[in-house]
Amino acid sequence: MGIKNQTIAGLKWSFVETTSNQVLHFAIGIVLARLLSPAEFGVIGIITVFTSLAQLVVDSGFSKALIRKQHCSEEDWNTMLYANLILGVLMCGSLVLVAPLVQEFYKVPDIAKLLRMMSVILVINGFGLVEQTQLARRVDFKSLTKISLISSVVSGAVGIVLALIGFSYWSLLWKSIVQNLSRVVLLYAHSKWRPKLIFSFDSLKEMFGFGSRMLIAQFVSRGYTNLYYFLIGKYFSMSELGLYTRAEQFKNLPTDSLMNTIQRVTYPILAQLEDKPEIQFEAYRKLLRTSLYIILTCIVALVFMSEEIITLLLGEKWIKAIPYLQILSLSTVTLPLRHINMNIIMVKNEPAMYLRIQMITKLLFFPLIYLGVIHGIYSLLFIVVLISILEYVIITVASVKITKYPIILQLRDVFPLLVYGMVIAFIQFLTGLIGIHNQIISLIAKTIVLFISVVTIGRLFRMPEYNEIRSILISQLGNVGLRFGRLKR
Repeated sequence: MGIKNQTIAGLKWSFVETTSNQVLHFAIGIVLARLLSPAEFGVIGIITVFTSLAQLVVDSGFSKALIRKQHCSEEDWNTMLYANLILGVLMCGSLVLVAPLVQEFYKVPDIAKLLRMMSVILVINGFGLVEQTQLARRVDFKSLTKISLISSVVSGAVGIVLALIGFSYWSLLWKSIVQNLSRVVLLYAHSKWRPKLIFSFDSLKEMFGFGSRMLIAQFVSRGYTNLYYFLIGKYFSMSELGLYTRAEQFKNLPTDSLMNTIQRVTYPILAQLEDKPEIQFEAYRKLLRTSLYIILTCIVALVFMSEEIITLLLGEKWIKAIPYLQILSLSTVTLPLRHINMNIIMVKNEPAMYLRIQMITKLLFFPLIYLGVIHGIYSLLFIVVLISILEYVIITVASVKITKYPIILQLRDVFPLLVYGMVIAFIQFLTGLIGIHNQIISLIAKTIVLFISVVTIGRLFRMPEYNEIRSILISQLGNVGLRFGRLKR
């Protein structure tokens, strides 16, 4: 399979996995949001701050180290497994010990119990990281898709049943535990690889040499992201944290699905092109423009349809989340530019550069975050948008020697796309002025107008990004039609 076909296949199945999982979580979250309160979601949001950081330590960047390695031995895989398990047990024990301190800090009952229970996930996930890495290395996202979908359906059903019988935020906790446990069991059942009693300190040293810098960089990045949860939960209220987490989930449905897909698939693909720098660079530029085109379309939809989406799906008790979603959506404009630039740094085997950029950007933004906190929740949300722009500028300027893609050239490449985004946003704004009071009709009208705008502008100006996505969709729909035709025969 050629690089282009491999990339398309990987992108397709990774996007299906990420999107379907997001849609499932989204749908399950809608049901749970109608059964639970914003404050109950806020409590689980606090727990997630600690478990997500601990999960990074469990992986320690080993998976990325082995994905980029040309040849992996049995020593590598077994060393990774046992290292992950040891770290999982250590991090689980650490969270159990600090749980009472977390409860004392937030003054919320049951947080200690919740954190102790949730920490079990760290040990569970340690058993599945090798199999997951092997599938990602082979760009076999079709298998990952099936595994993720099954585990999401099972865990979602458990969460909803528990919420219906009055388990409150415990239903969200058990949903997470069941999802991770079922995913690991399915990964093990699918994989032909079986562990052996092998451990190599040389292999560990090699993985840790690359992975340690990645770990610190990702830990700083994840810690920085979770800082918003930490501060909102402490200085505002659990209800406002619940509104924030729900708005962020809506924002992440299209944007993070796309970026997670691109990062997961293009990292091994771009690594394969390391000895073909010209082809790699063109693939890099094309990827950046196409992903930005999709992101801008999604942002316009979120900003101008947020009222209808939240009111119809979540109900009146979540209406305060509308401005949260509108403001947070703006912060994703630079998301593909930031992520893809950082991705190419990893591909170029520059973990020190990756770490340095992460440390510099996060340290510089702490004062801005503090200003946002002391001036209120909406000030903090607008600070998030400002920081996303500043972070892109710093990443691009700092990494230009590695990427060979200066910010002037990047802006020249994406300028037509920014104009496209402003045009479809203006059209949506005019559509909103009609003042349709029925939320369902308003949502349908805005969706139809957006679709017509995207197609008309794409064809009228012969946008390469539009044509690329259109050709891929037609190709994939054609393949589906052929398979359906064979089944009928």
